[in-house]
Amino acid sequence: MLRPRLSCVLLLAGALLQNAQAAPPAAWFDALQQPIHQLLQQAAAGVIRQFPPDQALRTEIQIGQLNPALHVEPCQRIEPSLPGDKAPWGRMHILLRCLDSQTRWQIYVPVEVRFFGQVLLTQRAVIPGETLQAEDVRDEQTELSIYPLASARQMLYRLDQINQQVPTRTLAAGQPLRNEFLKQRPVIASGDGVRVLLQGEGFTLSAQGKALQAASDGQPIRVQIESGRIVTGTARSNRQVEVPL
Repeated sequence: MLRPRLSCVLLLAGALLQNAQAAPPAAWFDALQQPIHQLLQQAAAGVIRQFPPDQALRTEIQIGQLNPALHVEPCQRIEPSLPGDKAPWGRMHILLRCLDSQTRWQIYVPVEVRFFGQVLLTQRAVIPGETLQAEDVRDEQTELSIYPLASARQMLYRLDQINQQVPTRTLAAGQPLRNEFLKQRPVIASGDGVRVLLQGEGFTLSAQGKALQAASDGQPIRVQIESGRIVTGTARSNRQVEVPL
């Protein structure tokens, strides 16, 4: 990830800078509000690009206050930046650095960057292996930034994303659905009798077989055919297995 940094340098003039005494932060900090907000907006745009465009995320940015007891030397060149490679997500701190040749200091400012987007939530408790239906979920605008960024990127937001999906764990009512909680429903169970389609160039042969494992549509599956031979094919609906020759 690129390290966001505001390129502009603030020039603070007036009586505050002429005072040789250490100055309270309120006056110069007010002048930094817009550059800090711009810095966070630019960095937040990079985070939004990690999500699908049709999820239409929006952000809210809040800049905290400095400790009123804090005193720093006057500085004509102050640069705000994000420390390290940290993405703007939820509550965090940004770094303010004085770049004057004679005066050097750095302080941290509390900020909060909140992200909101559409998410599918469970309407009721769901148990492992239960096929999800449209009535089992609801679409709701949710604050994503109260969850870890990696978890938020896994969250589902469209009904077609739960088609033929079953939970791998118990899900409580009101819980956001994430990819890692679901798997595709098997179309063939271990031990099922299956129809094996042996496909060659320009022809297809059919045989009966027995599934040696469970598989979802499109997944590889091992099957024992009538002759006793074990073949590997692709599971399809209606208990069919396609085997290329």
